[in-house]
Amino acid sequence: MRRKIILLMTLLTLPLITLYAQKPEGFNRRQFSPEQFINDMKDFITKEAGLSPMEAQAFFPIYFEMQDLQRKNNEARMQLAWSINDQSSEADYQRVLEKMNEMELKDKQLEKDYMKKFHKVLSYKKLYKVKMAAYRYNMVALRRFTPNRRGNGNHQRGGGWGGFGNRNHHQQ
Repeated sequence: MRRKIILLMTLLTLPLITLYAQKPEGFNRRQFSPEQFINDMKDFITKEAGLSPMEAQAFFPIYFEMQDLQRKNNEARMQLAWSINDQSSEADYQRVLEKMNEMELKDKQLEKDYMKKFHKVLSYKKLYKVKMAAYRYNMVALRRFTPNRRGNGNHQRGGGWGGFGNRNHHQQ
């Protein structure tokens, strides 16, 4: 009897699964392209910060060099975070949190060091405009490639550290 129920359920759900897996005609979900993302970001930042072609040509190789270093540091930080599980000891949690804090400080020091390199090709005013433009571009890109955003975008999962929680938690 049990086998018959399982077989019946399988036969009933199989067509639904295959229908769901097929893209409807005209389906046009945006696919993420790293090259397109970088090109769009360069264009956006160049326009928003008012960079000349010469400034952009001198600035972006340094900028992407810094981003590559930050990406590697972030990947290491995430690997460290994923090393913790329910069987980890209190000392393990302490060690991981302290190491993650050190890595975040390393990122900030990296930004500070690169600010000197950036200033060799751009004024501080333009560097500020670049930083704000990059922030705006990343927020727009995040919305564009994040499916099923609800409401006004204030819905976030989790609790309150480092952007993981509700951004309005301090207003409650």
